[in-house]
Amino acid sequence: MKIKTSHRKIIFLSIILFYLILPTAAMANSAPIIQPGRNGAIIPIHDIPIVVKEEKLQFVLHEAYKPADVVVQYTFLNPTDKPIDAYLAFPYTPAAPDSVPRVFINGVELPKSSIEINKEDRELDRFLEAFNSAAVVHVDPVTGKHLDDWKGYDTIDNSDIATFKVPFPASQETSLRIQYQQDFGTDKKDYIQPIRLYQYLLQPASAWKEFHHLQISIAVPKNHYFASDLSMKEVHGDSIDWLSLPEDVKENEEKWDYFQGEFEALPKGNLAFSTMNKKDLLFGLVKKDDYDLLGFLFLGVVATAANIGMALLISRIKKWWMHWLLGPVLSFIVTNTITFLTYALFINLVTLAINGELLGGYGFIITFLLFIFYNAVIYFPTLGIILLIKKWRNLRKKSLDVTT
Repeated sequence: MKIKTSHRKIIFLSIILFYLILPTAAMANSAPIIQPGRNGAIIPIHDIPIVVKEEKLQFVLHEAYKPADVVVQYTFLNPTDKPIDAYLAFPYTPAAPDSVPRVFINGVELPKSSIEINKEDRELDRFLEAFNSAAVVHVDPVTGKHLDDWKGYDTIDNSDIATFKVPFPASQETSLRIQYQQDFGTDKKDYIQPIRLYQYLLQPASAWKEFHHLQISIAVPKNHYFASDLSMKEVHGDSIDWLSLPEDVKENEEKWDYFQGEFEALPKGNLAFSTMNKKDLLFGLVKKDDYDLLGFLFLGVVATAANIGMALLISRIKKWWMHWLLGPVLSFIVTNTITFLTYALFINLVTLAINGELLGGYGFIITFLLFIFYNAVIYFPTLGIILLIKKWRNLRKKSLDVTT
């Protein structure tokens, strides 16, 4: 997948507002109409009189590589005595290339024919620039700190922009709900398990005249690390008023952990959170470097034990040519075979079965070459020490026999 520059690495989920006054006689003095054409330019307007009374944002995450279920619901108020129509643009990263979000206005679903999909990459950059959201935040799910050296990929290259018209009756509230499945970005650089990154662009909501309350709820599969750059606390699942829950969560609510944040005003930054599976981690190690070091040390112990075993066997044969000519060859073949099988079976295949990818050592070629050299060198001092010990024991035994 092609990776764009870091300012593109945001999973856009937030609504950006575009203003359209109804072309009626009563609205003759209204602002100019700005209505996006199909795949045309979309320009944000910041002087809309509509108020956001409440926004509920809900993520339901899943195991494996299943996309997240996302629901966002707005309660709007038009405080004026005139009806207003507004075009809303919703940037999102679809789980499938041609998927279209479901949009409900006051509980009535819009037909897909009423939703335009803009696929122009340059519009995403314009959104970021318009709302000062170019800065990217990547959160470490283990430490909770920001990751400054994110080396993974995001799915922003597949982002689309859904645009649709919403009517706001005079002096009335309007409910808007958007549902879709969202993919995630990943980073496998430092940890054995991949980090899954989710971001939500909050700042475009500053286009509304007022923003009063934001509630964020996130369901995370159990045995996962979780961290967010906004303040979130763990709560009971039944304390959340879920807008929509997938069937697998409804039937097994105890298999998820739940986090929630309440904000009485729009936060200064955007939402970023990440997760990482902590099940099946060998000895609880999370970092690849720690596991690599453990695997390397384990191979060293195995290789040393194999060399000692071969030296003991060969030392039993009382032939100098077996000790110093044929012995090194046999030992080299046997110890390297044992080392290779140990590396393949215990260091890599076990983690392949557990974590789904090959790990261990410092790369197959480097690790095995190091142990080939180690096994070639260690045989001679090992055999020499064993022969010296045997010679010393024989001399001691003779000495004891003489004294008795």
